[in-house]
Amino acid sequence: MTHELTTAPRQFLADKMFTGRVSAPGVELVWKSDEPIEGGVLASDLAFVNGRWLDLEHWRYWIGSKRPRNSTELMAPEAVISVKEAFLGPDNQIVTAGGVTVNSRFFGSGFFDKPIPAANVVAEYSGTHGSAMLNARNYGHWLLQRLPRFVTLHEQFPGVPILNSVWGDQGLLAVLGIDESQIRRFPTKDRGEFVYVDELLVPTHLSRPGLKRVQDKHRMERMVRSYTAGISDDPTLPELLYVARRPDDKRSGASNKDELQEYLESLGFVTWYPIDDSIERQIQHFRAARVVVSEIGSQALTSMFAGSDTTVIILTPEKSKGWGTQRQFQPKWRQWQRVVCEARGQHYAQIVAASDTAYRAFELDMTTVRQALDTYPLRTW
Repeated sequence: MTHELTTAPRQFLADKMFTGRVSAPGVELVWKSDEPIEGGVLASDLAFVNGRWLDLEHWRYWIGSKRPRNSTELMAPEAVISVKEAFLGPDNQIVTAGGVTVNSRFFGSGFFDKPIPAANVVAEYSGTHGSAMLNARNYGHWLLQRLPRFVTLHEQFPGVPILNSVWGDQGLLAVLGIDESQIRRFPTKDRGEFVYVDELLVPTHLSRPGLKRVQDKHRMERMVRSYTAGISDDPTLPELLYVARRPDDKRSGASNKDELQEYLESLGFVTWYPIDDSIERQIQHFRAARVVVSEIGSQALTSMFAGSDTTVIILTPEKSKGWGTQRQFQPKWRQWQRVVCEARGQHYAQIVAASDTAYRAFELDMTTVRQALDTYPLRTW
């Protein structure tokens, strides 16, 4: 029999579960970690803007502003809720057959306020299934928003099938011991269509999406250990690493890569394309690196596997015409790369080296790049 919901659902804020308030019918907190919640601290936080290095730890834009990085209110404990008789949409709309829409910034579910006719239920799954973030927009979001939830589901509820879209590096799942037999590919991308699940397990995010981005240091460290276990170090790999991206107008990155590569190699950096290697080999490269230079982009986020004494330098264009070179340094503007380095306690440096306002095929100002790297206060090469 095909399931449907004939009335508009009422909203339930799942965030209230952490305060001990009564849950909605059919929704309960089934697991919660006892690990402490703690924001990470960057070993150093520098930015090269308009011809000079700024120490963002002491820069004037922090004065009078509550820094989001140290606010545990923006983080949730690692936890899992169970939703019985659940309708699940491709944008993580979760609605129960009892007429409750589960809304939560921490569990990643969105508000939904319409009936769900039987014709819009395109698949049904019996038993218990897990759900990680379905609508990750790119590799970086997949790596930080969905992948940690796989870790939670796999470790706390081993063997439970997971509803997931195709997006993501399957090699990372294989490292966890998750193969395709445990994955149920989500059958729709239409926001008006749903699947029905007898019981849906939904874990919290590693970080809260949005401008006030923060990472739970303890959970990040545990996730990194999960992926690096059993992978040996390779002392033959370079300590100075240029993480490069293939020339492609459809992807983020500099259009004058050849000039950048030539300069970095003159400083002793080795050019490396992570896409050419397995995830195990990528982890080895980052663990061996002492300094990582990369254009802004998702692949650089894999520096989470590098050690806490690693320096990560990101080359980026301006992000916004309206805010110019200042926007990424506002207290509420939290680039994912910076947040990852923060959770790992790494040295982070950002070089604004292009006047373009987009991340796709921007042209680096190599004079700025040279000046920045020649005058980097913590230079060790």
